[in-house]
Amino acid sequence: MEFFVYCRDVPGSAEQRDRSIEAHWSFMDAYADGMVARGPTMDAGRVHATGSVHLVDLPDAAAARVFAYEEPNYRAGVYRDVTIRRWRNELGRTMWEFPNRRRDQQRFLVVADGRPGDGFLDANRDRLIAYGPLLSDDGAEETGTVLAVETPDRAAVEALVGAEPLTRVEIHEWQFGGRPARNRVTPLGDIVAIPMRGAWGGNRGILHSGREIVRFHASDLWITCVLEFRGRWFQQWRPNRFTWLYFQDEAMSFAAGHRPCAECRRADYRAYRDRWADELRVAVPSAKDMNRRLHGERIVRGTHRRRTHELPWDGLPDGTFVLHDDAPAVVLGDHLTRWTHEGYAGRSRRPAAGTARVVTPPATVAVLRAGYPVQIDESAR
Repeated sequence: MEFFVYCRDVPGSAEQRDRSIEAHWSFMDAYADGMVARGPTMDAGRVHATGSVHLVDLPDAAAARVFAYEEPNYRAGVYRDVTIRRWRNELGRTMWEFPNRRRDQQRFLVVADGRPGDGFLDANRDRLIAYGPLLSDDGAEETGTVLAVETPDRAAVEALVGAEPLTRVEIHEWQFGGRPARNRVTPLGDIVAIPMRGAWGGNRGILHSGREIVRFHASDLWITCVLEFRGRWFQQWRPNRFTWLYFQDEAMSFAAGHRPCAECRRADYRAYRDRWADELRVAVPSAKDMNRRLHGERIVRGTHRRRTHELPWDGLPDGTFVLHDDAPAVVLGDHLTRWTHEGYAGRSRRPAAGTARVVTPPATVAVLRAGYPVQIDESAR
């Protein structure tokens, strides 16, 4: 029995919501198997939450009330009102199985009276994250519609639902929710659970069992990939398939010890490979040659312990990561930008002399020195 549970925030309750977040996530962990979709509605600027939405399979209406009213945010006074309605999942999938996830799209929640016309589901299946009717308490009558959708902007979703026989339409900015998955990679190569938006994907082989990371790497093949390639989409945590990892920018992926993928980033792979050969004055290497050398430069053999390298500050190219005051920082011209789990934060003067503790593997530093156009997040500049 599936339910739509929408809790709207008390204005000004953001600080209390932040304080309750771990308790909220822990509470929701008990309902993970029945969750269809979850996430906050947001203000127009997508900065502050305005409510919390859950589409969830529960035994009955009594269990739905427990779900809503025992939830830590409700008990802490974050919510001003709660809506609990029967609902049916007509897509037959969860938001984690949504096949698009394009970075140039936005996500919205629509709640309305009435039902879209025939053909709406088939025509929009690829952009719908969740979709189904609101039901009467006994489940016999369809009384409305709840859907989550990905479109370029608010005008597009207004046009989408405006063409349908719906009334009392509410459109809310919305985003995926839930505890961050442990699939983000730091400049030191650690795999962590932080709410960082990834500009690149990548992998090191099969690292997971279920939804848990159980190993640091599976081989010396560590690659950085584009998020979309020829319409392919790979579901996270698929059994016996490689584990998707994510990086804030390409410089960070290089620091972690990855290189461009030869399939989905063929031109970048060749540019990286050719600059490797030119700067290191070696024959054009094979992928296996590069993998072997990078593996020796990024971790201490036989361990997961990170290697660093003493190199002169003078001549370090932009995009190189170093340890400065024991924290990772990226080199950008005459300054360093420190990286934290919240992203880039804080600039300092780059030392003019002496040696640096370099995190980026020296072979990749050579590639950067030879002019490889590494992508660095704008927030670092």
